Amino acid sequence: MTVVEKLERNGIRVDLSRVEQIARRHQIREISVFGSAIREDIRDDSDVDLLLSFQPDAHPSLFDLMDIENELSAIFGRQVDVVEVEGLTNPIRRRAILASTEPLYAA
Repeated sequence: MTVVEKLERNGIRVDLSRVEQIARRHQIREISVFGSAIREDIRDDSDVDLLLSFQPDAHPSLFDLMDIENELSAIFGRQVDVVEVEGLTNPIRRRAILASTEPLYAA
C-alpha cells in the first residue's frame, strides 16, 4: 500500500501537485510521512507528522517552517507538524522516526 493510500484509508486526502508546489517554493528536497497518519491508530484529533529534508543551500527560518506547516495543513485538511531531518539530534528519536517514515515527495 502506498503512503497516499494509507493516508486516504485514514480519511486524509492529499493533492500531490500542491505538495510539490510548496516543496519547490521552499526548497524542500524530500517530504516523508510518519506517525499515526499512516498507521491504523489515527484519531480524529491526530495531526500529520512530516519529516522535511531541505536542499543544501536552503536555510529555512522558524517563520518559514511555520509558513510551511500552515500551507501543508491547508492541503491535508488537519494540523501538520513538521520536523527537519537536520534537527533530529536525539539519536533515539532520530532512529525511531527514520525507521517509520514513508516518502511522499522527492525532488
